[in-house]
Amino acid sequence: MPRNVFRLPEKDWFVCFSDESGWGFEADAEPKWLNDLPNAMQLLPLLEMSWPVADELVRKAKTAAAIEAKFPFDAVLATALDWETQYWPSLAIEWLEQGFSPSANTLSKLKELPTKQFLPQTVRHKAAALVRRLAAQ
Repeated sequence: MPRNVFRLPEKDWFVCFSDESGWGFEADAEPKWLNDLPNAMQLLPLLEMSWPVADELVRKAKTAAAIEAKFPFDAVLATALDWETQYWPSLAIEWLEQGFSPSANTLSKLKELPTKQFLPQTVRHKAAALVRRLAAQ
């Protein structure tokens, strides 16, 4: 049975969780599970918050709902970094600059950004600088 865990600001659907299916979202009274979807597109609006605010929102919601499962933040960033416009990759870079700790998969996707010519030069340069900084850590 899915549990509605929290609602993203300005969205009319809930992020939900099920012990059997993991994280998902409930829209039109039917849950859709992230494990069954090709990406975490529906959770991208989390990136419109700063990383500390989004982390706190999810942490508090998980505590209130007694959920110990890891939230798929990394899938959100991976989806954003694969996006074909500048908006979501730019917000993903901001999260990384604000302290989000990337997985190897996310770091690999970040390394690809400087070569994506459709992105503005400022975004590509920020990505390259971030890759250098993260590699030095």
